[in-house]
Amino acid sequence: MLSTSRHWQRALKWIQANKWDLAEGELLYLLKKGEIADPAIQDALGYTLLMQGEYYLCEKVLISICEHPKRSFWVNHKIADALRGQHQLAKSALWYQKSLLDGSNHPLTYRNLIQVLWEINQQQAMQFLESWFISNGSTGPWLEGAQMAADL
Repeated sequence: MLSTSRHWQRALKWIQANKWDLAEGELLYLLKKGEIADPAIQDALGYTLLMQGEYYLCEKVLISICEHPKRSFWVNHKIADALRGQHQLAKSALWYQKSLLDGSNHPLTYRNLIQVLWEINQQQAMQFLESWFISNGSTGPWLEGAQMAADL
C-alpha cells in the first residue's frame, strides 16, 4: 500500500521541503520497483518535474495517467502547465478546460486558463469570462481566478 511505503513518505517530505530532485529520486525508485501501482506516484513525479522546469518530461509522465479513473483534476491541470511551459498555448488551454470538466473548482485553474486564453486571443478570453459570469454569477472560484489573473 502506497501510504505505508517509506519511499512514498520520504518523497512527500521532500516535496513539502521543495527538494524536487530528492523527491524525484524516491518516486522514480517506487516506479522502478513496481510493487505499488498507484497513479499518485506519477502524479507526484509529474509535479516534481514541473517544479524543476522539465516540462516535456512532466507532460509525458502525466499523459500516462490522464485517463486513469483515480486521477484528480490536478493531473490535467499540470499537463496544461507543462504545455504552457513549452509554449503550446492552444493545447494548454484545452487541458485546463479538461481539468475544469474533471471537477476543478480551484481558482488557479481558472486563472491559468484566463492567462493562456488572453495570450492566444483576448476576445476569446473575454467570451469565457462572460459565459462564466452568466452561468455562475458574481461569486465562485472562476471570479477569484479572474481577479488573480487581472492582478498579474
